Amino acid sequence: MNIRNLALAVVLLVLPMEALAQGDYQGAYQEEYHKNIKVFQQKPILEKNRLELFPFASLTLNPNMMQHLGVGGFLGWHFTESIFAGVQFTQFLSVGTETKEDVENSFGLFPERSEIGYAGSARVAWTPLFAKSALVGTFLTHWNAYIFGGGGILRTKLTEMAPMGEIGIGTRFFFGSAFALTLEVSDMMYSENFKDESKFMQSVMLHAGLSVYFPFTFEYRDEQ
Repeated sequence: MNIRNLALAVVLLVLPMEALAQGDYQGAYQEEYHKNIKVFQQKPILEKNRLELFPFASLTLNPNMMQHLGVGGFLGWHFTESIFAGVQFTQFLSVGTETKEDVENSFGLFPERSEIGYAGSARVAWTPLFAKSALVGTFLTHWNAYIFGGGGILRTKLTEMAPMGEIGIGTRFFFGSAFALTLEVSDMMYSENFKDESKFMQSVMLHAGLSVYFPFTFEYRDEQ
């Protein structure tokens, strides 16, 4: 075998081995690369098995004679990412509205009015929606929406202890691993004992506050 044929044989032998090595390297690289691609992004906060403390301020959205301002708190446990339950208590301050002043000044009448002193209730909630939105085109915020219902008692100026039912909706805007800006609209339904009759009342309340989750941190676990 002359030198020319020997060189050609070496080239033909080396080229397939080099191509195979490159193929193995590229395959391993692509496999490692794709491991880091997450088709489904992890949520920035988990609620399951965590305690939520939600202190809030509230006001009446449908005032008539009286505007109710309140401060209160909700304490609840998240059984899953979509189901939670807890209790809440609200202390109210009643303020007369322009309607009340007009009636008193124009007609010299001082009608009976429902003034809520405090309310306490237990509730169960379901969170069917978790989403994320871009604010100002750059900042990404994660949020959810939930519905709730429950019941309890409240005290008014005319009724010392009245059964109360409650339904509502809420939303949370999360930041960090343990905090959320929470907004709720709640319809408190009860029967007020006026002098001449009992009347069904509805007080639609807006709650706004900061939810804090305990423990402050969480970790993801693979569940088979």
